[in-house]
Amino acid sequence: MAKSSIGVKAPQTSTAGRNGVRLNGCLYVAVYGQGHIAVLGSDGTVVERIATKGAKPTNLAFGARAKGKIYVTEDEYGVLEAIDVDTDGLPLYR
Repeated sequence: MAKSSIGVKAPQTSTAGRNGVRLNGCLYVAVYGQGHIAVLGSDGTVVERIATKGAKPTNLAFGARAKGKIYVTEDEYGVLEAIDVDTDGLPLYR
């Protein structure tokens, strides 16, 4: 399961966006207002919900290869959260 830790203070934003990253057939989506990252399977069903420290995650990005982390911007507390996951993201360029 995912472990979370609050990292550096992030600037407050006035707009809330959502972002997902396709990875190994799954889509990771920041669910603003519900306090989690939804992991969607290739058929569109929710296969996992990863809790965030606050209720307003706005965006996410995968960390460096072989680190197994996602970084989530969170608007309720204005922080960047580092969350351990079981996989890596796809490379930005191929």
